[in-house]
Amino acid sequence: RGAHSKVHKVRDVAPALKVPAPRALPPHEYATSAHEADSRYSSEQIQLLRALRARSASASSRAHPRRRAAAQDSPAMDPALQQRLESWAALLVEFYEGKDPAAKAALNERLGDERSRAAAWRDALCWLGPARDLDGAGAAYYVSYFSASVLEEAVRVGFGSEQLGREGRAAVRAALFDPSAADGGLLVAAATGRRPKLPAAVATRLRKVYVDVGKASWPAELPHYFDEVCRAAAAPDAGLRTLGLEILSLAAEEFCGAGGSHRVPVSRGRELSEGVARRLPDVAAVCCGALKQDDDAGRARDAALRCLGTLVAWAPLARHVTKDLVDTLFDLVDADLRADEPRFGGLEAARVLDAILLKKLVPPDFAGFVELLAARVLTTLRVLAEVLDARGGDLGDDHDPDVFAAVAELVATFVDQHVPRIAAARDFPVAELLSLLARALFSGAANARALRRGLRPWDALVGHLAEADAAPAPLAQGVASVLGTFLSDRLLYATNGDALRDLAAGDDDD
Repeated sequence: RGAHSKVHKVRDVAPALKVPAPRALPPHEYATSAHEADSRYSSEQIQLLRALRARSASASSRAHPRRRAAAQDSPAMDPALQQRLESWAALLVEFYEGKDPAAKAALNERLGDERSRAAAWRDALCWLGPARDLDGAGAAYYVSYFSASVLEEAVRVGFGSEQLGREGRAAVRAALFDPSAADGGLLVAAATGRRPKLPAAVATRLRKVYVDVGKASWPAELPHYFDEVCRAAAAPDAGLRTLGLEILSLAAEEFCGAGGSHRVPVSRGRELSEGVARRLPDVAAVCCGALKQDDDAGRARDAALRCLGTLVAWAPLARHVTKDLVDTLFDLVDADLRADEPRFGGLEAARVLDAILLKKLVPPDFAGFVELLAARVLTTLRVLAEVLDARGGDLGDDHDPDVFAAVAELVATFVDQHVPRIAAARDFPVAELLSLLARALFSGAANARALRRGLRPWDALVGHLAEADAAPAPLAQGVASVLGTFLSDRLLYATNGDALRDLAAGDDDD
C-alpha cells in the first residue's frame, strides 16, 4: 500500500485514543507541500506529518459535542505518552505494510528498541485500557498486539533499568484479570461482552501474560490467584467460563508441564506444582463439568481437555479418575467417530484416556474401574463397526485419521493391560470384543505403521496365552479365529506385500 494508506492507518489511531492533542510540532514539521518541508523528510514522512497536523487541529476544536463527550469519558493522556504511541503506530504500519523488504531489518531493530525501553510496559497498559474495536488489521490492531508482546516480555524477563517487580506485576494483573474490579479487567470485560471482543492473537498473548504473572508471584504475592482462575472456570457465564478454562489450561502447562515457555529454579517449580496438586479436586471437577458443555464453539471443552492432558502427565490424579469423567471422555470419542468431521474433542479425549491407562491412574475401586473400561471400550468398538458398515468398510477421506489412530492406541493399551482379567469374567462377550478389535484395527489402509498398531494387541494376547497354564477358552478360541482369518488377508504377501516389506525393512526389533 502507498503513502495514502499509511496516512489512513495512523490517523485511525487518534480517535481510539480519545485524548487531547499532543504538543504542537515546529512549523517545518507541519509542512503542507514537499518544497516547504525540511530536506530531512521523505514524501511519505511528510504525508504522515500532515495526518498528525490534521488530527491535532480537529482535537483542538472544543465546539464539537462528540469530542467533548469523548474527552469527558476518558482520562487525559500525557502528550508525551500519546506521541510515543503514535510513533509505535507509524513504525508498525511501515513494518507490516511497507513495500521495501530491505527496510524490515532496521524497522525491527527500532521496534526492539521501543520494546526494551524501561517504561514501555506502562505505555502498553495505557493503550490497552480503553475499549476499542479491533478488526485484525490496521494501526490500532498492530499497536494492541505490540503492546501485548511488550507486556509479555516485561513480565517474563524485565527490560532496561526497570525490572518488573511486585508492584508492576500487581498492576498488570489488575489491568487484565481482577475479579474485585467493576469490569473484572480487560480480559474479563472482553469475554463477558462488556467491551468489544479482542482479536484471537491479542487475547492469546494477554492470557499468556496473566499466566506469567502468576508463575512469578503465586502464592507469595497473589495468594488467591489460582483460586480466582478456578472460580472463573466454573462461572455460569459462558464467556467467563471459557476464559477461566483457557487460563487454567495454560497455567497447568506453565506451572507443571515440561514444555513451559521459560524455566524457573527447581525449588520454584516444586512450589508451583505442589500448589496445583493441592487443588486437584477442584481442577478435576471443573474440567469434568466443562467437558459436558458445548457452548462458545467448544472452546471451553477443548481447554478442559488440554488441561487434563497436561495434568495426567505428572499429577497424582488416581483418586480423581471418576466414573463420570471416564464416561464423559468416552462419549466425546464416540461422538467424533460418528461425526462426518471431528468436532467434539474426541482426539484429545482418546489421548487423555490412553494416558490414564499408561500412567496407571487407577482409582481405589480397581475391579469396578476395569469393568467400566471394558464396557466402554466394547461400546466404542461397536460404534466404530457401525460407522464402517455405513461407509462401506472405510471411514472415508473426510474423517480425521488421527482420531482413528488415537482410538486404536487406546484400545491396544486396554487390551495389553486388562483383557486377560476380563476374559475370565463369565458375562463378558470376549469373542465379540476380539472380532470387533480385529475389524477396527485392520480397517484402515495397509501401511507399516497401521500394521504395527494393529498387531500390537494380538502380540500381547498371544504372549498371555503362551505363558498361561490354562487360558480361558473364549479368549483362546477368539484369538485363534481372528489370527486365522487375517492370515489370509493382511499377513500374506499376496494381498499386502508392499506394507509387509516396509514393515520388515523398518523394524529393528526381533
